[in-house]
Amino acid sequence: MKIVLANGCFDPFHYGHLKHLEEAKKLGDWLVVALTDDAHIKKQGHPIFNVKEREEMLRALRCVDDVAVVASCGEAIQVIKPDVYVKGIEYEGKLKEQELVESYGGRVAFVSGPIFSSSKLVTSGYLKVSSAVSG
Repeated sequence: MKIVLANGCFDPFHYGHLKHLEEAKKLGDWLVVALTDDAHIKKQGHPIFNVKEREEMLRALRCVDDVAVVASCGEAIQVIKPDVYVKGIEYEGKLKEQELVESYGGRVAFVSGPIFSSSKLVTSGYLKVSSAVSG
């Protein structure tokens, strides 16, 4: 069985995330999403949704087979040792985890698709988050 690993905050979850995970799933048999826990998100104003809410959204997706809440993607890679570690094309040439993945024989794959920034969606006003949702 070929294990694929994707990693991120997924906060807030959007269309670009969905397409990324659907493409990741095509690269193997079992897609694990390493979800960054609340304490380790460094983006200003995040998380909007807490880790339990983000995990529930991810688990509801047909393309996701498992979700692991982690402090870092390096931690997830070391424990899971995926056959394929997937990132968006915007990370090509900037990925510090590539050496770790290749050290045990895994490979890194970059998938293309619509690129969104969760932070920009929120700050631009494109995505309005009510205090009832985030509180």
